Amino acid sequence: MRELVGRLAALDPDASAAVQVIAYFDRLAEGRAGVEATVRGVAVLAGCAARLVDEERGVFLRVLADGHRDDHADPPSDEWPRRRAGDVELVLEKAGSPSPVDLMVLERGVALARDVLDRTRGRAPDPALVELGASTSLRTAATQMNLHHSTLVDRLGRAEQLLGWDVRDPGGRFRLQLAFALRRLHAHPE
Repeated sequence: MRELVGRLAALDPDASAAVQVIAYFDRLAEGRAGVEATVRGVAVLAGCAARLVDEERGVFLRVLADGHRDDHADPPSDEWPRRRAGDVELVLEKAGSPSPVDLMVLERGVALARDVLDRTRGRAPDPALVELGASTSLRTAATQMNLHHSTLVDRLGRAEQLLGWDVRDPGGRFRLQLAFALRRLHAHPE
């Protein structure tokens, strides 16, 4: 990868920088970075303060170019570059036209931030949990999802770490089914 980036840098510095940005955000995603780490990466890579706003979830986060968090900010300028993914908006606090690298930073940053917020704020349940709640056994759930049994067990293990309880025992499965029923009722009250 480094050799490719080096060759690409000789041909097109912006393309080389864009590949590095993609790799950076991919590493954050693989490491399951949080939303603050994601916005910090955006601010440092863009060389300016960055702010993330998700009004539906009540999230506001601002990180300075040096990586320090500072949520005290003036209202954003309409001239600042921004990208939106669903309800999540990411803004770079710099005037003028964004560079191609800035645009890539915004695009990758807002996509990752939305995914992190969906994962951590409960908007997108893991399909493994949904299938387990509807199935009679782990093997049946794995078959329904076209997964190997051990892959499903690994995914459920990660979910259990996040939830703090065992979803595979009868009490945990009941809790899971109840949580999904309440989620459906909340989403569709009528």
